[in-house]
Amino acid sequence: MKKIIILFLIFSATVFAKWEVETGYTTDGEPLTSFKTYNTMPITNYLSENDTNFLSEINTLSESDKKLLEEIIKPLYPYINIGVNVDYLGYSVVTIVHLGIKEGDSLVLIVTDNEGNDMRCTFHEDDIEDYQIRMTAGRSTVLTKMLYNGKSAKLMKNFKQIATFDLSGIKQIMKKHVGSSYWYKYKLND
Repeated sequence: MKKIIILFLIFSATVFAKWEVETGYTTDGEPLTSFKTYNTMPITNYLSENDTNFLSEINTLSESDKKLLEEIIKPLYPYINIGVNVDYLGYSVVTIVHLGIKEGDSLVLIVTDNEGNDMRCTFHEDDIEDYQIRMTAGRSTVLTKMLYNGKSAKLMKNFKQIATFDLSGIKQIMKKHVGSSYWYKYKLND
């Protein structure tokens, strides 16, 4: 029995390590639990093709130095953040951050579910700002459900993939942190 528990803990750490959980407040002072996952594309894919000097220097680094560099630039790395307020009836908001996003861009998020089906999400022009897509409560409801039921997601700009996100583990981590709320039981899983 102990071996099963240890294997489960190792597996859980592997799955949950892809998601960061944070708590904070909205600008109105409402509590928000946030679930964040980062882009899985290698750092060399994220850098500009014109930056060949830097790319060649990265390729000469040892594996441990590459990992250290990734940790240093992680705050600049693209990510998806799902914010959940569970007070009263609750709501969710979604933010996607990427330095390559500019206001007015044509962006599509393609979410692949566990059966391999692609679901496309286009964004309202009001949601796209420089460096981020910010979907407010109401408009983010369907996207939150897509991400919750997804296996992976690709952010596309002008038909070119600019970020990839691994969504596995989101169901378990959300259930653990907001699973007893009305929002989780009746809005997310309706």
